[in-house]
Amino acid sequence: MAYTSWLAEVKDVRAIGGDFFRWTANEALDDKRSELADERWRRNFDRPLPVAYPDRLFYGASMHDSWVLGIERGKNVLRVRLNSIQARDFMAILAAELDLPRVEGPWPVDLLLHDPVYVRAARSDRTGGLRFEDPHRLGEGNGLTDAEFLYDWFWEQDGRLQWVAQLYTGDRWRAALSNEVFLMVDCAQASAADLCPGAMERAYGAAARMLYEEARANGENAEEPFNLWNERGLEDSLAERLTAHGLTREDFACPVSEGARS
Repeated sequence: MAYTSWLAEVKDVRAIGGDFFRWTANEALDDKRSELADERWRRNFDRPLPVAYPDRLFYGASMHDSWVLGIERGKNVLRVRLNSIQARDFMAILAAELDLPRVEGPWPVDLLLHDPVYVRAARSDRTGGLRFEDPHRLGEGNGLTDAEFLYDWFWEQDGRLQWVAQLYTGDRWRAALSNEVFLMVDCAQASAADLCPGAMERAYGAAARMLYEEARANGENAEEPFNLWNERGLEDSLAERLTAHGLTREDFACPVSEGARS
């Protein structure tokens, strides 16, 4: 019997764990109802991530606030390329500490969903019903709709993974539908490809790459301040890490502006 993903049958955002409770202009506030909705939504993140280390560093809403560069589906993999806000913040902190010009990126991280037998994207209406959205229209540039990565979570069924990502778009003209788009993928495996080390090295040299990779390696250690996912900790601990490695400004490349290259 051919496999059919349960995602294909979903008609309501509640069934995928989405935030389904929305106020309307004439509706009285109901704190209990709102709290129950929040509790239900937060259960998405209580389940262990079915992704191996170090790839799991980039799942479970870890890429919150990153911008979507593009979504591409190939024969064997669906690629969601993000412009990593963590790498951007790291770069900004490094540039400020060393008084270097700031490089705007992009800082790409690919979320890879392997063997995607089913892919779907939808917005929700005011009742929680799902309405079709083209996932390939989400991303930056070329007339596409800008999308910000908010949260992602997993379901598991029949030995496969069902991955849901909640994205935010600013096209507010969709009065009847949500600004959030839910991307749903039924896949065999999830992994990630962090392309930021190479981008960091091209911008600031090998020393920058080394520091970035050290901060990323601390991603699962909440007690470590030099942690890629701890902006304040990075600010407070970068000078100490530079001293520990014997690094000074002269060890870093000084990026050339686009105007100076032309």
